[in-house]
Amino acid sequence: MPTLLTTVALLLATISIGQSQPLPNFSFSYRTDAAPAVVPLPVNGQLAVSTVVGTPLTVFVVVENRGVDAWNITRASVTGAAFTLLTTTAQTIAGGGSTIYALRYAPSAQGTLTEVLALTVANATGNNSTTYNFFVRGTGLGADLAASYFLTSGGNQILLQNGERISYPETQAGQTAAITIVVLNRGTAAGTVRSVGLQGERFRLTGLPLLPATLAPERDLRFNISFEPTGAESATGQLSLDFGDGRRMDIQLVGRGVAASFVYTAQVEGLDGARLLPGGKLQLPETASGNTVTVTVLIKNEGTANGRITTISTTNTAFRLTNLPPLPATIAPGGAVSLQIVFTARESGKSVGRLLVEQALFELEAVSLAPRLTYSVRIGGVVTPVADAGPVIFPNVTVGGSNEISFVVSNTGNAPAQVFGISVTGRGFQSRALPALPLSIPVGDSREFSLRFAPEEVGPVTGSIQIDERSMPLLGVGTMPGPVPALSFTGITGTVNALEQPMVGVALEKPYEVDLTGKLSLSFSPDSFGDDPNIQFATGGRTVDFRVPAGSVEAVFGDSVRAIPFQAGTVSGTISLAAALQVNTVNVTPSPAPTKLISVAGAPPVLRNVAVGARSATAIELLITGLSSLRSITQFGLQFTAAPGARLDTTALNVNVESAFGAWYQSSASRTFGSQFTASLTINVQGGDANAVQSVAVTATNGRGSSTPVSVTVR
Repeated sequence: MPTLLTTVALLLATISIGQSQPLPNFSFSYRTDAAPAVVPLPVNGQLAVSTVVGTPLTVFVVVENRGVDAWNITRASVTGAAFTLLTTTAQTIAGGGSTIYALRYAPSAQGTLTEVLALTVANATGNNSTTYNFFVRGTGLGADLAASYFLTSGGNQILLQNGERISYPETQAGQTAAITIVVLNRGTAAGTVRSVGLQGERFRLTGLPLLPATLAPERDLRFNISFEPTGAESATGQLSLDFGDGRRMDIQLVGRGVAASFVYTAQVEGLDGARLLPGGKLQLPETASGNTVTVTVLIKNEGTANGRITTISTTNTAFRLTNLPPLPATIAPGGAVSLQIVFTARESGKSVGRLLVEQALFELEAVSLAPRLTYSVRIGGVVTPVADAGPVIFPNVTVGGSNEISFVVSNTGNAPAQVFGISVTGRGFQSRALPALPLSIPVGDSREFSLRFAPEEVGPVTGSIQIDERSMPLLGVGTMPGPVPALSFTGITGTVNALEQPMVGVALEKPYEVDLTGKLSLSFSPDSFGDDPNIQFATGGRTVDFRVPAGSVEAVFGDSVRAIPFQAGTVSGTISLAAALQVNTVNVTPSPAPTKLISVAGAPPVLRNVAVGARSATAIELLITGLSSLRSITQFGLQFTAAPGARLDTTALNVNVESAFGAWYQSSASRTFGSQFTASLTINVQGGDANAVQSVAVTATNGRGSSTPVSVTVR
């Protein structure tokens, strides 16, 4: 095309040069109604305009006569159907004048074309003319919206045509595959996307800007359409694009969802496998206590996509999972994994739990065949259950009293029970009427025996009952016994003599409701220095136990004795009797404690025996045994009787022994004997033969007087 234009220009120039007449002096320029700025237009130059297809444009070509002579434009023409010359009449342009030719450009299609505008000029006489040619370049402008797509996750961009199909890749159920739609304006004018429509339940449109949207040339609009299958399914949809210029595109959308489909089968040892449905129940066979049952669960993927398992768990530790596959586990279509559930039967009855495999939930149920012992107490016709760990609570009981309750052992399980051992511990608690062991208790039956509570102390008391391996605490409260009636001492007066053995008893003013135990004790306060250890009960010691049976008033010593003797001793002073009472271990002695004062009277000495010790012709030894309750003797009196035919110059003799006896009674050796003594008294005979003495009568004297004489034959 450029070569042709050049050739034309040379040809035109040749034609012009061939004229011998002077040429006109014209200048040319142009403007348009869309752009008022004037553009110079050289001869054989190019007049370039553009407008949107469908929008006509008027071009004004200005012709100026720069010479002095007038010239006529005799002819004006333009080639091509897109250009129309609006000014066609001949015009005269005086020297220095100008005129305008209007040219209309109305492109019917996008693109550029070049036509020729020709103006023929002649002088006034018409004998000299020339033609001016101009290249008219017109460009039809327009939008060119094109749609394409690519996978959002990556891939080539594919141009779309109306009616085409977009196929999504196979998509895992619950996941998303997305494409990006691109609408590009490939044209030379702005285009409009008026609307975007989407149909299809499994397709979702996102990222769409506000419509209608205007796109400048080389600009694009983008949005996403995602495919979101919920299972193994095929889905179709339609995308509609309206470009606002009468153009519309309809694109078919096709997606295929793939999903894993887990099928669960449970097989118990020795039994055929059974299909498990999520939400259903896996019933294990009845199992005896202490035994186990194992269930193998097979998980097979019968779907069209890989399945993934990340969690497997149970909600009850009675159902133990073993041989689990490594998690997370990916199961290809047609593949399978397995696990085992081990149930150990324990307590009687039904055990329930849940097996959770990812989102699939299965109810677990098993029955343990075992006895179940439950416990209750019967008190006055009222039966009260006892918790597995107790306690068994007794009504309050007064110390010394007792209360019995019935203890009931029931088998509420689903297998017979046997009890091999029953024992009761704790002070105050006893079992009574125990059945023979081992004890068999059929299903739904019970056995009964008694428990007795007899508290020995005031306050809370604890014990336990052991039935085989189960222990339950026993709880009771001992309450304070009532006041004891007045107590008195019987069979005893306020005064006793040395060496007496009086009897003493204990009696209540009135009977008491429970058994009493007591302790009778005595103490001694001597009138002189030194105690008398011989003052004690006949049973030995200074205390003695007794009891007062419930409903009685008399104390019993030993098995059946109603009074007990005690030694009054040989020393003067005061014996104190005191009684303390208990109900079991609780002191119930009245306050002040009952006492009895008994006086051992001071008296003249008592000689119990006088014997002859060593004897010679000139001396006689008297061995004198006796006691002095005052623990003192001042003298011995001796009265001698002569043998027949003999004469005694001395017939009576008083011997002062106060210092000797004072030393004896002050010694520690004397304390063992109270006031008893054995004295050795030697009588020397002067001027004669001791055989002259037939007998001697001895008396002892203390502050209370002299003793009765005691005689001894000497010969």
